[in-house]
Amino acid sequence: MGFVDLAPWKRALEAAEALAKQNPNDLRALRLLAEIYTETQWAIRAWEAWMNYREKGGTWDEAARQAAAKVARTLAFYANQRGDRAEAERWAAQAQAVEAGQ
Repeated sequence: MGFVDLAPWKRALEAAEALAKQNPNDLRALRLLAEIYTETQWAIRAWEAWMNYREKGGTWDEAARQAAAKVARTLAFYANQRGDRAEAERWAAQAQAVEAGQ
């Protein structure tokens, strides 16, 4: 069972998704959604949420960079587990770039 299957996390995620949908340019809502996806280990959604937050002008501070890099490393691990070496290397490079502030 993943975190997202647990009732409190599911409620938090649903509330954050609704908030971000209602306020698509509210950086606090977008960051909250990215943070919850990261905490629930929903890696691809977390990556998309962090990139959306960044693209809309969110503060790319140390905590945001570290969280996004963690997600990219998780996606690299998943790709490696399925034997997709090229994809794993791409995600690993993403993690390094994000940590460097790129």
